[in-house]
Amino acid sequence: MRNLRFKKADFLFIRTTYPSLFIKFKNSYEENGIVNVPMQNERDYDYYFDVVYSYLIE
Repeated sequence: MRNLRFKKADFLFIRTTYPSLFIKFKNSYEENGIVNVPMQNERDYDYYFDVVYSYLIE
């Protein structure tokens, strides 16, 4: 299963600007300046991808 992936700066932006979104990202880890958020399945990936998009376009 693929992970949601964010540049570290973008992930920190989400943490400070959208704390209600940030708390949804469990078990995140950083690797080479990229923050990975593991997903359980493709449905979760699609859901969170859409949620992030929704937060960022508002």
